[in-house]
Amino acid sequence: MLTSKQTEMNKMAIIEVGSIVLFLLVLVLNIHKTNKMSALYDELNLTASDYTVFINVSAGHRYDFNQIYGSKLTDDSKYSRGYYFKKYITDKMVF
Repeated sequence: MLTSKQTEMNKMAIIEVGSIVLFLLVLVLNIHKTNKMSALYDELNLTASDYTVFINVSAGHRYDFNQIYGSKLTDDSKYSRGYYFKKYITDKMVF
């Protein structure tokens, strides 16, 4: 009777190990397939990050920027110069 219980236990252990290996294999294949689908989706769809905007900033714009935001740059360290320059440029845009 003890021998039959050990045999059954060995069979169950083999089935459990096989199930774990199968689960991990499916998990790895799913990750691989998801990465491929993500790359394909990115190639097929255009987003704003696919473009670059070039702005020619003249000396007059730099002077105006320093006149408007120069005091905020020295007094307020919460925002960077880039943040204020972006705000300056968007304020100058005509929609």
